[in-house]
Amino acid sequence: MQLRDDLIEAEVDWREGEYRRCFKTYQGVAKRYEDQTDYCTASYFHKRCLDVSLDFKYFEGEAQAYQGLGFCEEKVANKYEAMARLETANDKATEGGLEKIKNEILRDLVRVYQQIAKEYQSEGQYEMSLQFYNKCVHVSE
Repeated sequence: MQLRDDLIEAEVDWREGEYRRCFKTYQGVAKRYEDQTDYCTASYFHKRCLDVSLDFKYFEGEAQAYQGLGFCEEKVANKYEAMARLETANDKATEGGLEKIKNEILRDLVRVYQQIAKEYQSEGQYEMSLQFYNKCVHVSE
């Protein structure tokens, strides 16, 4: 029943131009699915957050939506897709001057870069591993 009510509320808010409330509702639904480790469904709601943000030119929402999508991709071991989503989130946060959100995104990005670097290292591809460790250093700075 709560999901039904949330979805109705979000759609009404979207139609009335209450994009921040709509965004927060979808974000809350995505978080509940993340807590249940249903990352596919959580991704769907992060995409809804992105749709709302794009429609209303809400930079903070775009950054957070891409961050959520990156998180979900990371959780299902799609490291490269997670990296791409987080890099986009970082670009949006930078563009919007959103320092607090940017710092959160950069922490996530470092974690994904480290995972990729370790994978290359375990495969004996040391040059590629070093490139991703260098990305970790650059992003951390």
